[in-house]
Amino acid sequence: AEDRRRVDVIITQKGIQLLSSIEKRFEEQLQKIYTAIHKKGGVKNLDKVHQRIGRAKEKYPSVGQYYTIEVTADKKQTRQQK
Repeated sequence: AEDRRRVDVIITQKGIQLLSSIEKRFEEQLQKIYTAIHKKGGVKNLDKVHQRIGRAKEKYPSVGQYYTIEVTADKKQTRQQK
């Protein structure tokens, strides 16, 4: 019975480490989106930004569900598509 408890703890610790690496990759994706918005020539179209966020959430669903992401458009810099 003691050996079984040790195995469960090790698996749990590995699960926590795996989750944090996935969480780190998800946050890196969000950081890339943020950088692109604030960089010259980056994607600033609101629909495209929402698409990129949606793709990141689809790629990392185990972590993405715990994040609430708000996108607000700056009225001065919003460009309308023709």
